[in-house]
Amino acid sequence: MAEQFPVIILPGIGQSRVQVIDESGNAVRDAWPISADAEKLMGPLKGPLMKMMLFRRDGGFSDAAARAVASLAEDLTSYPDGSTKYPLKADRWEFPLSEYDPKQRAYLNRMVPAERLAKAVGEENVFFFAYNSFGDAYQIAGELDAYIQQVKARTGSEQVHLMAVSLGGVLLLAYLDAFGKKGDVKRVVNVVAALGGTHLASDILEANFDLSDPKQLLHAMGKSTEETFSGLLDMLPEGVAEATLEKCAEALSETIAVNSTMMWGTVPRDRYVFLKQKYLLDGDHAHIAADADRLHKIHVNQKEFFQPFIDAGLEIFSLCGYGKRLFPLCGSGEVLSDGIVDTASASLGAVCAIPGEALPEGYEPQNPAEENALSPDGCVDASACLYPQRTWFFANQGHDAMGGNDAALKLISRICSDDSFTGVASDPAFPRFNGTRNVKRMEREAAPAFFAINKETLSEEKRALYDTLLARYQAWEVQTVLDKDAQEETDKLCWDLQHFAESV
Repeated sequence: MAEQFPVIILPGIGQSRVQVIDESGNAVRDAWPISADAEKLMGPLKGPLMKMMLFRRDGGFSDAAARAVASLAEDLTSYPDGSTKYPLKADRWEFPLSEYDPKQRAYLNRMVPAERLAKAVGEENVFFFAYNSFGDAYQIAGELDAYIQQVKARTGSEQVHLMAVSLGGVLLLAYLDAFGKKGDVKRVVNVVAALGGTHLASDILEANFDLSDPKQLLHAMGKSTEETFSGLLDMLPEGVAEATLEKCAEALSETIAVNSTMMWGTVPRDRYVFLKQKYLLDGDHAHIAADADRLHKIHVNQKEFFQPFIDAGLEIFSLCGYGKRLFPLCGSGEVLSDGIVDTASASLGAVCAIPGEALPEGYEPQNPAEENALSPDGCVDASACLYPQRTWFFANQGHDAMGGNDAALKLISRICSDDSFTGVASDPAFPRFNGTRNVKRMEREAAPAFFAINKETLSEEKRALYDTLLARYQAWEVQTVLDKDAQEETDKLCWDLQHFAESV
C-alpha cells in the first residue's frame, strides 16, 4: 500500500485568527478577522454626516470615514521596517485534526472545509497551519518550515502535501523560495490560489475603482447591508461616495497592506513597478521592497522558478474558478476571475477572455499538442497553463463558494490520497472543465433532517416517497461531473428533502 503523506492546509486571508498578546504571551483581544463594532464605527461619523447632509458637500465626512475604517484595523498596524504596532500571534494548531474536540474540529472545518479530505487521508493526517495574513511572508515561511519538520517527526513521514488556499498561494511561493530545496513537499494542491497575485489587490492599492454603480458593492455585501445603506447612498452629495471609497482604501492600504510582504505578494506583475514606485521608494521601506522584489521576480519567472522543484519530484496541481468579474467596484473589469483571484493567476497562465465574452472567433490554443484545451464556453485556453495536465477549471465558480463545491472537494481528496491520480486524464469523473454547485445547505440542513427520519414509523405511501427521495439523493451524492443545471437541481432536491422531513 502506498504511503499516505500528511496534508498541511495553508488557509486563506480570513481563515486564521490573529490576536494581540501581552508581555506574557497571553491573548488580549482578537485582531483578525476584524469584528466591526457598529457604534464604534458610526459614532465618530455622526457629526460629519449631519454636516454633510445639511450643507450638501463633503465637509470632512470622507476623512472621518477613512479614520473610522483605519481604526477598525488598528491592531494590525505595521511599520515600514515590517514591525507591528502591537505584539501579534496567530492561532497555533500543533496537532492533527484527530486530536481536537468536536467544537475545535467544527471551527477548523468552517475555516477550510476538510471533512472529505479527512475521510480520504485520515484525520490523523490533516494539519492546519494558521498565520498572520498581513505579516512578513518570509518570516512566516520560516515558521511553516519549522511546522513541517514537526509534522514529519510526528507522523514519521519523509514528506508532506501542502494545500494552498487563496492567500496561502503567496505563502507557498515564499516557502518554496526559501526552503523548497529541502525537498520536504511531495504534492502541492492549489485551491483558487493567488499564485500570480490578483488585480483586486492592485486596484485597492491604486484606488482604481469603477464607481459607475456604487450600489453593486452593497448588493455584494448581502441583502441586510444593501437595505440598510442603499437609501443613504442615494442621499450622498455628488462626489462624496467616490471620495469616501478612495480615502478608505488608502487608509486601509497604509494601515495593513503597504508594510506587509504577504500583501505585496498579491500584487500582479503588470502593476508591481507602478505600485513599488508609489509606496516603497521613500528610503524607509528597504526591507519590504527587498522581499516584495523577490516575490515579484517569482511572478515574472514562474517557469524558471518552479522547474528545479519539478525536476526534484514536486507535483503541482491547481483548481481554479472562472466566469466572474472581480469584486464589485474594482476598476480591472476586463479580468476573468472567481470574483477575488484572477483565473490566469490561479491557473499559472491560462489565457482568458473578458468576463461575459468568449475568446476571439478562430482563436487557436497556444499549445496545439494539448487536447481539449479550450473550455466548452470558449472562455479559457488551458494549454497556456504552466501545468495544463494538472489544472482544473470550474465554470461560474465564486472564490469563497469553492468550499461548498463537492466536486472540487472530492477532487482535492483524490489528489491527496491517491498517488496514481496524476492529472486531468486520470479519471473522467474529474474533467478539466467542470461546473459548480454549492452543497453546504444540503449537507448542513436538508440531508441531516431527512436521514433523521425513522422510516419504520412512516405510512406505506410515505415509505414509497422516502425511497424515491433516497434514490435521488444517492444518485446526486456521487455526481462529480456538473452541468449548468447542477445548482438548480441541488436546490430542488434540498427543498424536497426538507419539505418531506417537515411533513412527517
